[in-house]
Amino acid sequence: HSALLGLGTMIVLYRLGLALFDKKMVGFAASFILGTSLWYVLRVRSGNMDSTLVFFYVLTVFLAFLSRRNIRMLPFTLASFGALMISKSLVGLAAIVVIVFWNWHHLVQIKKTWKMLAVGVGAFCAVVMPWYGYTLIQMPGFLSYQLFGIAMRNREAGSFLNISFEQPLFYLFIGVRKWYKMWLVGMGVLLVRLSWLKAEVAGLFVWLIVVLYPFLTK
Repeated sequence: HSALLGLGTMIVLYRLGLALFDKKMVGFAASFILGTSLWYVLRVRSGNMDSTLVFFYVLTVFLAFLSRRNIRMLPFTLASFGALMISKSLVGLAAIVVIVFWNWHHLVQIKKTWKMLAVGVGAFCAVVMPWYGYTLIQMPGFLSYQLFGIAMRNREAGSFLNISFEQPLFYLFIGVRKWYKMWLVGMGVLLVRLSWLKAEVAGLFVWLIVVLYPFLTK
């Protein structure tokens, strides 16, 4: 199933790029770069749970973008977020930032949107509660272990304020190899043009910061 989810991630990423920029080439480029990145190929082939994590992470971001335009997609977004939460510890919790960012206008209009929000929360609970509920009964300290032991790797909260660019950038270079320089150039162009200030693209920028930030600290 790891290989199938790996392929599924590339398809969803293509759809995300197409939806964001309305250009097939953007979606194809994003999918192609992911599919030819060294660590991604190794993880997908090894059967590692990272394949499941990445699939539901990308799917959640894609659905969050769709729900920004159509609130009827919000229950699917939160159901996918629930699947992300049970994929590999609580690492996927950070996706809530992107969901809220792209759907903030739905939240501030809660008098009109509360029904779909309630359905979404119900979908999230339906996915998450059976697993976490059963596991917490069997292992009372399970949630703490998932959050602090695995997701935070037993790090102190203050360590997330210590910024260090060298090591994570080195890991990124090892992981994506030939695409690393292109990523640096792309980030530079994005910042210079400030195109991320547009609400839709800014969501991707927020996602990038949320994902990378823990690796930039020590």
